[in-house]
Formats: sequence, C-alpha cells, structure tokens
Amino acid sequence: MALIEFKDLPDTTTPLTAENLNNNFEYLNEKNNYSTEEKIIGVFKSKPLYRQIIEISELGASGVTKNINLNNHDIEGSQVKNFNVFLTDRNGTICQINPVWFALDGTIQCRCLIYNSGTTNVLRIVTASGVDLSSCSAWAIIEYTKTTD
Repeated sequence: MALIEFKDLPDTTTPLTAENLNNNFEYLNEKNNYSTEEKIIGVFKSKPLYRQIIEISELGASGVTKNINLNNHDIEGSQVKNFNVFLTDRNGTICQINPVWFALDGTIQCRCLIYNSGTTNVLRIVTASGVDLSSCSAWAIIEYTKTTD
C-alpha cells in the first residue's frame, strides 16, 4: 500500500506531544462533565453554551402533570437548545421520555416539553392515565444559551 504524501501545505499544526494530548483530554473531560451546577460546555452561534442537570422529584401517580419552573435554575426557556429527560423505573431501567415515551403496545406513557408561560419558563412532564411514576426518579439535562451573554 502506498502512503499518501501531502504537499504545499502550510505548517500550522501544533506538534503532537504527550503534554498537548493531556491538555486536550482535560479540556474534553471538563466539557463532558454533567453536573447540577451550571457548566459552560461550548459555543452556540458565538455565545457560551451551558449545560445543567435538574433532578426531578415526586413525579406522582397516574395522570399527573409535573411543572418544573426553569426560572429557579436561571434557565430561559426561549434559549434552550437541547434537552433530554430520563427516568429510572422501579426495576432500575433507564428510559428517555422526551418528547414522548411509548409503551411496547404503542400507547403514550409520558411526554414532556418546555414552554413559556408569561415570564415563567416551564419544563412540563405529563403522565398518562394508569401510569404510576411515583417510585421513579427522573432528571433533565438541559443545554442553553443566555440572552445576557
């Protein structure tokens, strides 16, 4: 097999050294750190991109709507770029429920959305009638920018 040789390219690369690799791994580990504290994880359209995990308690029994006020976490709903909601059921199975979690028979078990209600930004989780999530734990991973940046 012949090697490909690149010619006439400017030498703009950083030399590959163990120190450079370690610095890059530390940077990537920092950006991939999930926390209940607000963390800057990158840039979106020239603005800092933040990530925060919100732990959700008391999902409740059948047919319950759970509203989480995102203002309490300094998150503007209109600035959310990505969100995922997960729950762990009584058997320890992790399920992703956004925007909709379906049962095997195709019926909707749970759905979630983010919306703005006046000046309040809300993460809403709605469980279907007959679906008891009272023994489940849940969390939301939300990535967002800020209008103040």
